[in-house]
Amino acid sequence: VVSVGSELCLHASMNWRDLNDKSGFDAYMQSKLCNLLHCEELHRRHGGKASALQAICIDPGEANTDIVRHFPMGWAIKIFLRFMPATLTSQRTSKEGADSAVYCATCDDDTAVSFSGRFVRDRKLFAPEGGKTSLSPFSQIFLWALARNHAGSDSRGEEAAKKLWQISDDIVDGKLRLGMYLEEEKQVGVMDRFRLGMLYLFVVLSLIAFFAPGLLMKAEEPVAA
Repeated sequence: VVSVGSELCLHASMNWRDLNDKSGFDAYMQSKLCNLLHCEELHRRHGGKASALQAICIDPGEANTDIVRHFPMGWAIKIFLRFMPATLTSQRTSKEGADSAVYCATCDDDTAVSFSGRFVRDRKLFAPEGGKTSLSPFSQIFLWALARNHAGSDSRGEEAAKKLWQISDDIVDGKLRLGMYLEEEKQVGVMDRFRLGMLYLFVVLSLIAFFAPGLLMKAEEPVAA
């Protein structure tokens, strides 16, 4: 079983009161965290050397899959990603992003066993420690601007994985119902608006800084008589 996660899940926090919370970028990050937790618990329950089932969660990296079309000011971000230096964005092609998923789905049994229950990127185990991140500068700015929650101690590890599994099991059995989205939680606070505004300003100023010199040079060219 190969699940597609994201390094963003390491910065996510579970909303245990409402697993169906769809509030912006935090919901996306939570969905990726759920993929990793499910993978870990599936491995603990059914994986390992003695089992034919292995569960692996992969991180494709910052692949350019046009996902930004759903983001605020997505059109400007697409232009930014197209023209900005790779050192700022670390963009991969869709094919490069899919590499680890295809590799894990087709690798030999020994490799699958060594990866089972773990996070994989670039065909090897991936486990940033001590709060470190491999996110590009652009993604770190995006994370600061759009993520309202921060990684919580109750959102990682074996206990969190067991809790998610039990809640999911109870929902499937009809013992629980997915929480309804709370309107009051949907409201955007002052700091959220400020951070989003700063993101807009950063993208716009970056585009101006990139295109302005060329336009000025063109404007200063002498006109042929």
